[in-house]
Amino acid sequence: MTLSLSRREALAGAASALLAGWPASATAAPFTALESAAAIGRAALAAGVRPLSAAQAARRIRDLPARSRQDFARGRTVIVDGWMLARTEARFFAHIAQTAGS
Repeated sequence: MTLSLSRREALAGAASALLAGWPASATAAPFTALESAAAIGRAALAAGVRPLSAAQAARRIRDLPARSRQDFARGRTVIVDGWMLARTEARFFAHIAQTAGS
C-alpha cells in the first residue's frame, strides 16, 4: 500500500496539528510540514496578507480545501513568494506563522 499526500494535504495536516497543540517533541516529519507552513505564512505576512484570527482558523480548518477551491474559482488569489495561493489559504498560513512565533 502506498500513501500519497499532496503538498496542500500535508500543510493542512500540519495546520491541524498546530491548532490541536501538537507537542514540540513530535516526530520530525510533522515538524517539517509545520515549519513549511510557517515559512509560507511568513512570506504571506511579508506580502501584506492579513492572517486569520484563532477563532477563524479553528472554524475553517475542516473546510480549508473547499474554501481554497472556491477562492480559486472566484479569482480570490494572492501571489506569495511567486506562488499563487487561495486567499483563505494564504490567511491561514499567515495565522500559522504568527502562532508558531515566527
